[in-house]
Amino acid sequence: MKNKIAFLFGLGAFALTACSIFPEPRPDNTRFYVLSSSIPAKTDRDVVLPVVPFGRISIPSYLDTPQIVTRRGNDISLDEDNRWGEPLVRSVARNLPILCAAKLEGAKINFPDKIQVSIERFDGELSGEITLAARYIVFMNPDGTLPPTSHFFSVSVPVAEPNNYQAYVRAMSSALDLLAGEISESLKK
Repeated sequence: MKNKIAFLFGLGAFALTACSIFPEPRPDNTRFYVLSSSIPAKTDRDVVLPVVPFGRISIPSYLDTPQIVTRRGNDISLDEDNRWGEPLVRSVARNLPILCAAKLEGAKINFPDKIQVSIERFDGELSGEITLAARYIVFMNPDGTLPPTSHFFSVSVPVAEPNNYQAYVRAMSSALDLLAGEISESLKK
């Protein structure tokens, strides 16, 4: 009888230990985001948008992560549950030419050979605003007869809903749209 009680007691202790070693799986709360291009739908299917040739687009290495980066002062945070659906630099490189082309529809422009963009900051406070700071260089022709022009752009956009990653990414998309507007203006005749 004592052996049975000792066995049952040992089995119960093992079961409690196993429960603490192997906790219940946590539900996956990961959400994925992409920057969006807020281009209005065209009613005229014959409209041809200009092709704006972008060269190299770069971002700081601290932003080159799958997690969305937020900042408070000099402290940065990466959130495991809120991630990019594609690398941030790829999202910027995909959206910027589309946004610029839409802003240049019907305008007389000086077609550049290429535009290089170096983003220096593209983050912010989840409960405040995001900041986009970038340098861009417009190369007007490949033969070098016109010198390249260098520009600096900086904007802060408030996050409409504090502590909301979807609102944070929308603010980033708005800031990118403003950068596209500035680049487009520099190409108009």
